[in-house]
Amino acid sequence: MNLFNKILFNIIQLLISVFSSLLYFLNLIFLFVFIIIIFHLDHNSLIKYSSLSIRSHIYLHASIIIFMIIIMILSLIIICHYIQQLINNLKLNKYFVDANVLYIRNTIFSMLTLIICNIFLNVYLFINKINNITNISIISHTSIMNYIIYFVILVISYVIYNIFKYGVKLQKDSDSFI
Repeated sequence: MNLFNKILFNIIQLLISVFSSLLYFLNLIFLFVFIIIIFHLDHNSLIKYSSLSIRSHIYLHASIIIFMIIIMILSLIIICHYIQQLINNLKLNKYFVDANVLYIRNTIFSMLTLIICNIFLNVYLFINKINNITNISIISHTSIMNYIIYFVILVISYVIYNIFKYGVKLQKDSDSFI
């Protein structure tokens, strides 16, 4: 492995570690808020200061929204974990091994979980006429562009998964001839 790849893999792992740490911290905050909402702490002031768009059932709406956000953050944490494991194997020149196929497959499933939760959350927010809080797109109006990007990432991930799966098969066939 050349020096450029080693440096690049180390930078990527460092960035993923920092991002994962931020996600863990963010998830703890949302979990704390979720627990507060579930136990209805300070009930009167929450209703008094709540947004007018969430008129009724503030605890139900907030708990569902926060729960879905927690699942989405957990999905991102799992994706980061598997990408780090994959990069560790690539740094060790372990390219076509069963573990890499497993990491890529689990990354795809985590990405699907993230997308399904995002769709559910957007539909829930739309049905209840709550402003869309999950739109992270730079394109202003709808989050359709997000779903197109998600789809492209899923397709690319699936192609990479199949390449690694086929590479493992070829590696096993090659090892059996020797």
